[in-house]
Amino acid sequence: MKIPLVKIVQMSLLPSPTPKLPKFDGAPSSDPISHIDAYAIACVKYLPYDDIMLKMFPQTLTEEALKWLYRLVEESISTFQ
Repeated sequence: MKIPLVKIVQMSLLPSPTPKLPKFDGAPSSDPISHIDAYAIACVKYLPYDDIMLKMFPQTLTEEALKWLYRLVEESISTFQ
C-alpha cells in the first residue's frame, strides 16, 4: 500500500502510549476543520513535533477519509501545517 507521508515521517517513532485520537469518516455531514481542531487538542503535547503529528494522523481516519488519504500521491505529505 502506498503511503502519502514522506519517508522521514514514516520512520518516526510514535509515542507510547499513543493518545486516544478522535475519528473522522469523511461523510458529507462531517466537518474536517472540527476534526483537525479535535486532533490538535488530543495531541497538544506533540504539536511542536510535526513528524509525530503527521504519523499519528492517519490513525484518525476511517471509511471515505481513509480512502481519500490512500489516493494521494506517494510521499506527497511532508508537513502537518
